Order: sequence, then structure tokens, then C-alpha cells
Amino acid sequence: MSIEKARKVAIDTMLTHPLILKTPAPEVNVLKVGDGMVTLAIRPYCAQENYWDVYFQIQEAIKSAFDSNGIAGPVPHRVLISKPA
Repeated sequence: MSIEKARKVAIDTMLTHPLILKTPAPEVNVLKVGDGMVTLAIRPYCAQENYWDVYFQIQEAIKSAFDSNGIAGPVPHRVLISKPA
């Protein structure tokens, strides 16, 4: 995953949402880097009365935008070791 591509897709998606304010501008920052994954902090700004609508709608919208742009999340890997009894 390209962090810059993910950031651009997320910000572009937030800017198209009618309840998200243009000022202050939405933010996307790296929150954590872990084993094979990067956690992004997505921060749209909206009026207080729209908070929960924006909270749920933007998560779904960004996930759809990531899928459409080929941005995939991490795939967990497991190693199974089998020993004869």
C-alpha cells in the first residue's frame, strides 16, 4: 500500500461528503506501523449534530474507495507445523 495514495483517496472521499466541512480540512495521518500493516487516522470535521452520521458513513465510503482504487488491507499469514504423533 502506498501511504500517499491511501491518503489522497481518503481525503478526496471525505471532501465529496456533504456533511464534512471544508475548513478545517480533513486529515489523514499515520497512526501506527505494525507487522505488515499501517494504521491511518482519518479525521473529517463536521458539525456536532452530524458526528455519528459522518462517523459511520465515511468509514464505509473510504472502504469502498480503497477497494475501487486497489488499496487492500493486510492479509494475516499463519504457519502451521504438524509433527507426527
